[in-house]
Amino acid sequence: MTQISSGASEERKEESQSPLMNKLDEIQAALSSVPVAANPLKEDWQIPVIDLALLRSPVERSVVIDQIRGACENWGFFHVVNHGVPHDVINGMWKAYDTLYQAPAEQRAIFDHGEPFLPPSLREKFFEMLKSFPKGVDLKDTIRLHKFNPDDEDRMTHVPQECRKLLCAYFKSVRDLGFQILETISESLGIERDYFRNVTGNNPELNVSIHRYSPYEDAEQRMGLPVHVDIDILTILLQTDDVEGLEVKKDDRWVVVKPVAGSFVINLGEVIQAITNGKYRSVLHRGMLNKDKVRSSVACFLVPTPDSMIEPIPHLVTEENPPHHLIADWATYYHHHFAKALKL
Repeated sequence: MTQISSGASEERKEESQSPLMNKLDEIQAALSSVPVAANPLKEDWQIPVIDLALLRSPVERSVVIDQIRGACENWGFFHVVNHGVPHDVINGMWKAYDTLYQAPAEQRAIFDHGEPFLPPSLREKFFEMLKSFPKGVDLKDTIRLHKFNPDDEDRMTHVPQECRKLLCAYFKSVRDLGFQILETISESLGIERDYFRNVTGNNPELNVSIHRYSPYEDAEQRMGLPVHVDIDILTILLQTDDVEGLEVKKDDRWVVVKPVAGSFVINLGEVIQAITNGKYRSVLHRGMLNKDKVRSSVACFLVPTPDSMIEPIPHLVTEENPPHHLIADWATYYHHHFAKALKL
């Protein structure tokens, strides 16, 4: 796989201008201490809520596409309701969740599956960085499924038998939802509807993080999930309907994502920001602990195939707006940005 950025000096210029690189200093500063009050909360703001059922109406479809365009430009996050994922499939996911987290911690470690998409040297540095976080910055339990293909139940021997069909049914439905949302995002940009799916290889594999945030007595000053951006295409998040915790950064303020019953939270990954050359946003976010209640969430990450080229849509590149991100295949792009994040 070959990186196609042109020349060392141009690559250094690209790196200095990269929106992801510009976010890293802020992330590092946020991780250097536990208190989070420096950036005030904006309680009266809320991310958009988009009704996907209206896409089926010829009259309403253009309205929904406009809403998606606005959410992608201004927030990088939105709720979707009437999304088509059956209630019994979602309930099955929560049943599997309970089974996984009722197991002892040493057994849960076995559930983690697949290698992270990092070479051993970067993976070792990454886990060293996690261990260096100040106390109170990363307080959660996580079960991760890397390169998880819900079409291949036979490979799930590491997961309890009673969970396999439930997990596969859920992640098939959520993957289909993600592909549908990518089509609407393409439509909002005035390009062919399958553009994002084609450019990212229609990858059937997903990365999955199944989180459990336990209550903490100083919840307002404790992060369950540190400040970060998602280096993927799109994230589809299922969370408990009655517990706040997810916060997103907008206009230098932290906005609490208030749960919407029956919804998924969608957030744009760095790949969409790169492909749209900054027109659509991937934004900083974090997960806070609740003082009184357990918060549960299941994050599904759509990722490109390793040889997919991450490059901007041609009509979004101009002399005044040159490419903002590294142009490379996905494997190179991913490794490059992790190396920079780890200051290697």
